[in-house]
Amino acid sequence: TLLKYMNDPKWRTVGEIVYKTNCVSCHGDKGEGKVGPNLCDDSWKNVKSIEDIAAVVGAGANNQAMPAWKNRLHPNELVLVSSYIASLRGSNPPGAKAPEGTAIPPWK
Repeated sequence: TLLKYMNDPKWRTVGEIVYKTNCVSCHGDKGEGKVGPNLCDDSWKNVKSIEDIAAVVGAGANNQAMPAWKNRLHPNELVLVSSYIASLRGSNPPGAKAPEGTAIPPWK
């Protein structure tokens, strides 16, 4: 499902709106990372597969440094923002934070 929405410009735009409303303060406008990690490279702290993105967004991570969004976002918003985050991988915007976590295989 995430791959489907990630590759559909209409739904990716909806996910981008959710991201820009809720995630920019920690992860940056382009996912380059601020307080939170860079979402644009191949290294991820709490993700081993694309499905893990929605789990982390929903449940939070790092002792709630990354807050849980499952009670703040509609389930559809959670899926769409996760698909948008997945689409950022490989974009490597200028000024991105150094990779954190473990390099993982490409999305399947």
